[in-house]
Amino acid sequence: MKKLKLVAPALALAMACQQPPVETEQNYSDDLVNATLWYQLGDEAKAQYQQAYNRARSLLQKHLGEANDSVPLAVILDVDETVLDNCPYEARLIQSGESYNPESWAQWVKEANAKPLPGALAFTQMADSMGVEVFYITNRASELWEPTQKNLAEAGFPQVNEEHLILKTTTSNKTERRETVKENHRVLLLIGDQLTDFAEEADWQSDTVQNHFIMLPNPMYGGFLDKAYGGDYSLPEQEKAAKRRAALKEN
Repeated sequence: MKKLKLVAPALALAMACQQPPVETEQNYSDDLVNATLWYQLGDEAKAQYQQAYNRARSLLQKHLGEANDSVPLAVILDVDETVLDNCPYEARLIQSGESYNPESWAQWVKEANAKPLPGALAFTQMADSMGVEVFYITNRASELWEPTQKNLAEAGFPQVNEEHLILKTTTSNKTERRETVKENHRVLLLIGDQLTDFAEEADWQSDTVQNHFIMLPNPMYGGFLDKAYGGDYSLPEQEKAAKRRAALKEN
């Protein structure tokens, strides 16, 4: 009996060592955790937004003082992560282990419950009070116009109507939509969380960008991922995760 007691644990250990390792399913949206936490909890995030919109107010007043003709004046803003905060949607993806998909995104938009970002409401209301037209150009799909309009209007943003709220119909390139506004307006300022909210090819160091574009922070998604994926978002999640790591530089 004593011999069996000594052999049995050793045999059990040997058998356990021969078992294949249990594979756990990777949650690829875990890569969003730090960025989303920064966005939701970071005082630095709030400060950067508020500072950016304070700068926007100063620039708008400066440009208004320089305008000396009768051409209608305008500002153009992006919507997502520019005036509306969608980080609760990112948090849902993390908690459910999902990645972005048009269906879950549309469901979030239809809730029309995104909150204004720091400084955005005061800036747009100031522009409106000074006779400046406020245009919102977003890459939300055109079928999401009504919940987007509802969200913005109920949050208190001005001029949220068919003329001033312009969603995507065919392409995510905003150039044509911006040019349509510029045909009849002098655009004093553009605001967004991607350089493409100013132009498809923009030199962020140029005087034009520095004086007519306000760049907002967004560590959750954007052009940096375009570079990592080579512009191909159709890649499997495992391959996209590998490309994110491969794009990191150590020196």
